Amino acid sequence: MPANTNQVLNQPLHKGFDLQAVLDQVERHYLQRVMKKASEKKKQAAEYLNITNYQTLSNRMVKLGISSDEQTD
Repeated sequence: MPANTNQVLNQPLHKGFDLQAVLDQVERHYLQRVMKKASEKKKQAAEYLNITNYQTLSNRMVKLGISSDEQTD
């Protein structure tokens, strides 16, 4: 397993562990990767991720603070 994967998957558990923050970190990572792969086109990126509506992808990006000036088609 790559070192970065171990860092995400093997974080110490403690009271108040923020699972949502870890999930957001993973989602942010993949959204940034797919946008790069799709040449910053949200519609194509959504297709890679099997998201039926690119607006859903846009909403997730906003939620995670991923800014972009990509096109929609």
